[in-house]
Formats: sequence, C-alpha cells, structure tokens
Amino acid sequence: MNGRTDSPMDVDEKRWRRRGLYALIVLLPLFIGVTAYESISTWWLSRDRLAQDVAINGSGDFGGSQWKLSKFRMVPVPAGKDIPEGAMGMLAEFEVQVQDADLAKNWRDCAISLESPDGRRWGATEAMRLPRSQARPCTATIYMSGAKSGSTVRVREAFLAPRDVADSLRVVVTLQPQQPRYLRFAQPPQLMQVNPPDNQK
Repeated sequence: MNGRTDSPMDVDEKRWRRRGLYALIVLLPLFIGVTAYESISTWWLSRDRLAQDVAINGSGDFGGSQWKLSKFRMVPVPAGKDIPEGAMGMLAEFEVQVQDADLAKNWRDCAISLESPDGRRWGATEAMRLPRSQARPCTATIYMSGAKSGSTVRVREAFLAPRDVADSLRVVVTLQPQQPRYLRFAQPPQLMQVNPPDNQK
C-alpha cells in the first residue's frame, strides 16, 4: 500500500491547528463584541443626553465654575455678508465665576449653542461683527483670560438661527469632561425693539 501514516509530530501539529481554529472561532466574536461595546460606550458618553436646567436669572454649577446667562438677545445681522435668508442674529453672554482655575482641563471642548424644543442645535458663528468687549468666545477664554479661582470671566458667543424659531431657542453649554450632562438655560431671548413705520407713529 502507498498510504502515508502521519508521524507523531504531524499529528501534534494538526491538533494545535485545530485548537487554534477553535480558539479563533470563540475569541473573534468576543473581540468584536468588546470593540463594539467600547465604541458604543464612547459614543453614548460623548452625547449631550442629560440636561441640567438652569432657571431664569439662576446660575448653574458646571465644570468647576458657576455659569450665569447675563444676556440673551436677538441682534441685527450684518449688512453685506453671506447671511442665509430668514436668519436671525443672536447673542449670548455669560458671567462665569471660576472656582477651579484649571480651565484647560475643566472646560475642554467647550461649546455654546442654541437648542430648539425638538433638539436641533445651532453653533456659534464668526459671521456676526460684535463691538469690542472684555467678553471672549468660550474656547478663547480658556487660554486668554488668565482666570484664577474666585475670579469672574465674561464669555460671549454670537449665532445665526432661523427667524421662525428664534424666540423658542435656549442656550446650552457643553464641556467634554461633563458629558453626557450639559447645561441648559430656561431664559428666552429678548426680542429686538423695532421702530414702527412713519405712518404708524
């Protein structure tokens, strides 16, 4: 007979190959499951899901600071700019009392936006030209304010939002270390004072 009999070494090698294949069959779904869980956990924690509501004229303890919305109003849109049709200019300004001066850590990925009742958001824009002020955008405050514990800094952001939802928008503050919590202010925007036409004066 020409049949070939495997040597003991060949038998051991086949046995280890089979064991390796079985281990791969078991471990591969486990690895995929762990990776998916980590990705889902990261995604879940990085979303703004839990609103910490702040009453009108109130303040919220957030990211080692006390945040108070001092101004929230509609403002004229700049002339000669590429402004979307039907957009309304809006301005939000905060007085923030710093308790922990490590803003680079506590305010990481600071973002201020406007939120509608159905959850849509509008981020800050640089298209709005604002008068000079000690107030700075949120990210600039982290590195330029020189804030110390106990000091108060002013944070200001401008927005463009659809005119038809402007009066329903609320200001929200997101800080990456605080997610999934975020700060949401109940204060509605102040309406612009529009002069009546001459024939109505």
